[in-house]
Amino acid sequence: MYALAHCAKVATQDIYDIFKRHPDREVGAFDEFYNRRQDVEHAYNRLAGIEGKPAFDDVYAYLSMFIHPFAQRDETPKVWDSDGLAWENDSQ
Repeated sequence: MYALAHCAKVATQDIYDIFKRHPDREVGAFDEFYNRRQDVEHAYNRLAGIEGKPAFDDVYAYLSMFIHPFAQRDETPKVWDSDGLAWENDSQ
């Protein structure tokens, strides 16, 4: 998710549309991500052989911002600005 959000246009509406087409799937509240940070960090640190891997704290902070509208069930159309590290309203 971290790499994808850096190199592709991500729009919340596109993701919500995918979930609407697949009602057997749902966007969770990301409880595990938020409540088991140490376990997530442990798993991240076990990723061996990756050159230039960013620090876990940087990745975690980035992903916390990235998943925010999904975890909050905010269906306002937004587009991810990977340079600004923020969601912007989608003015399509």
